[in-house]
Amino acid sequence: MNWLVALLKSPSSFRADPWGYFRNQMGHAYIVGAIPVLAGVPLILVLVAYAAWEAVQFFRYDAELYDNFEDMAHVALIGFATYFWLPEFGIVQALFLGAGFFYRVAERSAS
Repeated sequence: MNWLVALLKSPSSFRADPWGYFRNQMGHAYIVGAIPVLAGVPLILVLVAYAAWEAVQFFRYDAELYDNFEDMAHVALIGFATYFWLPEFGIVQALFLGAGFFYRVAERSAS
């Protein structure tokens, strides 16, 4: 459980770290969004629980608001795709991931 508390206390937007960003968002999407839905957890419960997690990170541990929204968007996108069986949402997520990835490549180049 200590690893989970440590994760909660260390929000990161992975600035200038494109591969860290990629792994982070894939984890949000599939570990937090898809797996619980596939296991039968109601989608609304997944979304509310994760929104609460992000709220704690924002209000207690100084997370960046845009990172909270981005994390929540990945969870919701793949959660919805899994729940409603919409594989085309995977293309939307790939575009979303690509935009975030290349933004961080540009950030790294600028620094």
